[in-house]
Amino acid sequence: MTRDFDDDAPRRIQDANDLVHARQRDADERIYVVTTNLVIDAQEKLARRRRLDRIWRTGWAVSWLSLLTAVIGTGIAAFAAGGPARFVLGDLICGGLLLMSLLALVGVHFAGRGLPTLQRIEAQLASAQESLWKQKVRNNPGLDDRRHLYREEVTTAIEQYQADSRKYRRIHNSLQTLIMIGSACTTTIAALDTGKELTWQSVTLTVISFAITVAAMFTGYYKFRERAWAMRPSARCASASLRQLEFAGQRAGMTGCRRTHAGRGRLSEE
Repeated sequence: MTRDFDDDAPRRIQDANDLVHARQRDADERIYVVTTNLVIDAQEKLARRRRLDRIWRTGWAVSWLSLLTAVIGTGIAAFAAGGPARFVLGDLICGGLLLMSLLALVGVHFAGRGLPTLQRIEAQLASAQESLWKQKVRNNPGLDDRRHLYREEVTTAIEQYQADSRKYRRIHNSLQTLIMIGSACTTTIAALDTGKELTWQSVTLTVISFAITVAAMFTGYYKFRERAWAMRPSARCASASLRQLEFAGQRAGMTGCRRTHAGRGRLSEE
């Protein structure tokens, strides 16, 4: 078979390769967009599920506390005061809180029927983030892109650690506050239960003692004075670093101006 010299085979092969690469890039971009949307959707579902679970736990806690308070208060009024009618106002308040908490639980149940469980959403989010990460590193990114991906990954890990730290610190502070206030309340109730007639002087003295006790507990445990002293050197170091950065920028600008003037001088001499 004779060769056709008008046939430009290398050009046709190059055009075909360019077309294949263009279609591959379009497909990768579509997959990247879809994966990004999956990650965003999973994050929104996770935030909604956590909010609903938080409301659900709060509703259960309020309902049980209201029921226990009503039962215990009615029993104490029946055995100590001669009849449960002395705790009618408390029963009404506890009943209202119980009704509101039950309505909140019903609303949360209907609001979260279309959402998966928390564990399933977290698994979906982890899978979508892993797919997005693989999609980013599949195209052999350059050094700057790899650094950007590393910053994103490290930033995500840091945010997760900070969120867990805030959660555990909040739980610890809440329990510690409950312990301190509870101990102060028991001491105050024991001081009021003396069998004597209560006057406004004794009640005022007890309330002031309770406030001072709680203030001393909070001051001794949370150490606000030490925190203030610790933050002051941090602020000084930050301001010193800022001044050094500004001075370095001004010095670099002056050096650049001197180099520019020197270059102009050499050009004028030439």
